[in-house]
Amino acid sequence: MNRILLFLSLTTSCAFAQLPSYTLYYTNPLPINPALAGSAHKFRAGINFRNQWSNYVSPITAYSLFVDNYISTINSGVGLSIYTDQAGLSNFRTTQIATYYAYNTKLSNKVFLKAGAQPTIGFTSQDQSSLVYNDQITPNGNTGNPSLESSSYGASKTYFNLNSGLVLTANNFWFGLSGYNLLMPRISVSAESKLPIGIGIQTGAKIEFMANQISRKEKKERYLMPHLYFSSVGASKQMYVGTELVYEPFTLGVTIRGNFISKTEGTQNTSSSALSIGFRKKNVQFNYAYDLPISNKTSLLGPSHEVGIRTLLKLWQKPSRRTIDRLDLF
Repeated sequence: MNRILLFLSLTTSCAFAQLPSYTLYYTNPLPINPALAGSAHKFRAGINFRNQWSNYVSPITAYSLFVDNYISTINSGVGLSIYTDQAGLSNFRTTQIATYYAYNTKLSNKVFLKAGAQPTIGFTSQDQSSLVYNDQITPNGNTGNPSLESSSYGASKTYFNLNSGLVLTANNFWFGLSGYNLLMPRISVSAESKLPIGIGIQTGAKIEFMANQISRKEKKERYLMPHLYFSSVGASKQMYVGTELVYEPFTLGVTIRGNFISKTEGTQNTSSSALSIGFRKKNVQFNYAYDLPISNKTSLLGPSHEVGIRTLLKLWQKPSRRTIDRLDLF
């Protein structure tokens, strides 16, 4: 019973947040801040997969696919993403299809402001046949009869949502603010459930060394990227603090994540530490993260595994007289 209550507590927190919970969030940055659409100044496409708490009887699995591109003639970034996850013994599934638009404004010679929006259509569903309701339980066990309570719940739900964001860049430094669930849609099979409005804060820098070392064929990237991301959506609060070392063609990263700001009664602190390794060659990058919970429930939950693959290509780029921010974020 304790295991069931723990799992319900953790998955409820994830369901209310409704934000892709990737440790390698910088390999797919659009969901955390729509203003990052087009931030690579190239055509970017990627896929992410996460298997969370792999030792548990019903781990959370999540998949996402995204594309975005910077259009220099209009100083704007556009993008599209599809995200889906499945959690719990009832196979509670969330699917989101989102579009992105971000406009880039020059404030001074090296300071730029990006503003973005993310309209989203979402779908939730669950397998009600695997649920047990109060009227099916007796002192002698399950009655085996259909529940009358289930008629008050729907098996699926469609909703519309909106996120927005700002990103300020100066040289190799960035600072971002995000607003989540601005339409506060009802997303649960329960009619009482609404997504609470949330906020996100992101910051980081690229510290280059042996910058732009040139070989005969190509430039090699060499930098250290410390980064921080904090999100607060209802009772769900998460902070990511980490750094990534890029010494092309290899990358190495360390990230600590969890609720370090406040404790909410009745919820579990799902702090964890993650080690990531990666390989990048020409226009393709691969990352893997091994994420281990930091708590007395480590053996119960088990590690999480995450994979991110993306590619960067120069497509549909036309010359523009406008000055744009040349900082390639993430």
